[in-house]
Amino acid sequence: MSQRVGNLSFRPPEPGEFVVDKPYSEQTAQIIDEEVMKIVKSAYNRTKKLLTQRKAEVELVRLFYHDCVNLLDCSAMKAS
Repeated sequence: MSQRVGNLSFRPPEPGEFVVDKPYSEQTAQIIDEEVMKIVKSAYNRTKKLLTQRKAEVELVRLFYHDCVNLLDCSAMKAS
């Protein structure tokens, strides 16, 4: 899924099969780890930026959620 690694696919172990070695080298494992970290960091930064840009909308959702939870709590108290 990255240009550096390309599309990789490894056969999963069969049920009950004992797996000792990875089907790739330590160097490939390191590259995979680095690429995964890039993807995670990119997703984190994108999410943080989006939440910051949409702070007002996020606050409205938070307030709405808070009101709904309070309403459900009140309804539960009335029912008991």
